Amino acid sequence: MQSSKASPPPRQPKSWRDVFTIHPVAKRSPPMSLAKLRALGEDIQKNGQRFPVAIINDPSGWILVDGCNRLDAMEAVGIAVIDDGELGIAVDWDIRPTRN
Repeated sequence: MQSSKASPPPRQPKSWRDVFTIHPVAKRSPPMSLAKLRALGEDIQKNGQRFPVAIINDPSGWILVDGCNRLDAMEAVGIAVIDDGELGIAVDWDIRPTRN
């Protein structure tokens, strides 16, 4: 007799960092202190996200070009950046990679 084990639910990302590749340009912005991240996150909770993060929708996956501190700030105060596999944030998708 075979056991009827249910397969585990798909793993939900714990952080936006599990989903996005960070573009080298985005790494140029210095990280904010935890206190500043929390203050920014609280402001985003109260007033909404004023500036969308910039993401390239590349065939290899999503590449974050701008917005590391905003995403960290949202996570610091419990805002769902990735909610049930969907983005729960404002995104500027009109970013095109340049080819030299």
